Amino acid sequence: MNNKLFTLITAFLLAMGACVSASAQEAASGGGNAFSLQQCIDYAMHNTVAVQNAEIDAKIADAKVAETTGLGLPQVNLEANFVDNLKIRTTFLPAQFFDPEAPAGAQTPVQFGVKYSSDVAVNVQQLLFDGTFFMGLKAAKTFTELSKKQLTQTKIETVANVTKAYYTVLISRERLEILKENHDAIEKIYKETKMFYEAGMVEQIEVDRLEVALNNIKVQKENAEQLTVVSEQLLKYQMGMKLDEQIELSENLEEAGKALAAYNAENTKNLRIEQSILETSIALNELERKAKFSEYYPKLYAFGSYGYTAGGNSMSDMGEWFDLANVGVSFKMPIFSGMMKSKQLEQIKLEGLKLENTKVGLEKQITIEQKNAEIDYETNLKNLQTQKRNMEVAKHVLDIANIKFKEGVGSSLEVSNAEKDYVTAADSYYSSLFNAITAKVDLEKANGTLSVD
Repeated sequence: MNNKLFTLITAFLLAMGACVSASAQEAASGGGNAFSLQQCIDYAMHNTVAVQNAEIDAKIADAKVAETTGLGLPQVNLEANFVDNLKIRTTFLPAQFFDPEAPAGAQTPVQFGVKYSSDVAVNVQQLLFDGTFFMGLKAAKTFTELSKKQLTQTKIETVANVTKAYYTVLISRERLEILKENHDAIEKIYKETKMFYEAGMVEQIEVDRLEVALNNIKVQKENAEQLTVVSEQLLKYQMGMKLDEQIELSENLEEAGKALAAYNAENTKNLRIEQSILETSIALNELERKAKFSEYYPKLYAFGSYGYTAGGNSMSDMGEWFDLANVGVSFKMPIFSGMMKSKQLEQIKLEGLKLENTKVGLEKQITIEQKNAEIDYETNLKNLQTQKRNMEVAKHVLDIANIKFKEGVGSSLEVSNAEKDYVTAADSYYSSLFNAITAKVDLEKANGTLSVD
């Protein structure tokens, strides 16, 4: 694990406010079930906020379809009114209606109505034809399809993030184990050399060299312990697990190596989820255009109502109720809307052109991503093989240096250099392993073959 990766992960978790003060041994020794990679992914599918919100969005889309469908069903309302006519409206009628001898043109003020009136009725309205409704229903169903695809996209991102975080933990723990072994080995040699020095058998410089080597590897071990805690916190975050819970992993790096070796970089490329989402967005834009154009069509509704009404100049006069009923058909034909609809249609068409341009750009971008991902994967795989060989050679050199030192034909400088070279080689190997795993995940994403099941 290189220092750059360690810095990035540390900064990420510090920004989240995660606590990294516990030791790696404490994090690894706790209870809880051992998680395989697939179990971590399954856990994340049920607990990460991103997936949960995407699932909620899918349910909202389903509800939207039901809402739009409901507009085409009968709309039934119960209406009730009570009115206190504080001042009854006055109407003027010719005075001769009441008095034939009244002068011509004279007016008599009269009031029609009662002080109190009340009515209650059930009103029913049924859509017969509205082009906007039918287009809106199709658009709502397409929107549901879009939300489900966006859920799939979120799951793909979650799989990628959890996979990378899972192997980061495994690599961090393996690197820590190597540093612990080297620390113990140098510490043992340091103590033996110090005894030889006190017995006058070696020089002070031998002891000093080993002390420097011991201090250096101690610092590296402490950093690795922190990195292990940080990587575990990152994995739990990507899974949606509480950061103070313990987690154990059941897989190992050997299995990861086998998966890398077995992976075929020439796997058939599938339609990327981004392409599928864009295709659905284009279809949705077309439906939106048709829905807006359908606003030029007439609208036809049937309606009817039945109820009762009563009135009187006092509350006691309202004892008798009279029924009322009506049925009819409502027709509405738009003639002129001040060019508003045409400008709205123009905006929708322009949005459609943007989507088509985005489609062309996305296809080019995906082609480049796939090519780069293939090159990156192949390069990292070759580099991994080289770094693995370097680590094996460095370990062999270290073993020989230790044997020679114990037999008195080697020096502490040779041992400390061999230890340093081995740790460097191991660090490079595990960095290469992480890069290869990451490249594999990125290649699967680029090819659209990263499974979310």
